[in-house]
Amino acid sequence: MYQFRLVRTISQRKDVFAIRYQVYAEEKGWVETNDSGLEYDNWDHFSTLFVACNGEKTVGTVRMIENSPLGFPFESSVPLPSDINPSEFYEVSRLAVIETERGQRSMILVGLVRAVWRVADRLNKKEWCAVVDQPVSRLLKLLGFKFRFEGKPVFHLGSLSVPLICTMEASRAILFNKNADKLLANHMEEAYEN
Repeated sequence: MYQFRLVRTISQRKDVFAIRYQVYAEEKGWVETNDSGLEYDNWDHFSTLFVACNGEKTVGTVRMIENSPLGFPFESSVPLPSDINPSEFYEVSRLAVIETERGQRSMILVGLVRAVWRVADRLNKKEWCAVVDQPVSRLLKLLGFKFRFEGKPVFHLGSLSVPLICTMEASRAILFNKNADKLLANHMEEAYEN
């Protein structure tokens, strides 16, 4: 059974960075390999990390980046619209799912983004952004996400990617509807652990 959790320990953080390294460096070649076998960057200091676990095994991850002195990684691809209030905004990034779990990618994506949404809602966030590779962009659209902004594809982190902005309200309609519940129901003990 799958669970979607906030990362709370150093050991869990290391699992996150190891999965990201496996996917982004070893499999995709989007970041350089290194001797540590871990992938992390300066935005991780301003991020809340989440994991998807299948039983006791960590199988996927995503992070939520809040406003910081670094801004958002999104801004390296496209400027933020002028009507964005950075304190009410966050970025979803570094989605990674291990290869053996990619058959469950839709379910893992929904579970992780749902967990992020719950934390962001408690923090009174109004909108979120992401720069995702084109297959993930297509998957989000198939799931029904409606974006208030969809930029032109840009080369980002090793792939042709699409900058997206979505409101929390539009996300709620997709993440907490009967279709999402059905997608998660047969695979999950609980959608979110405090």
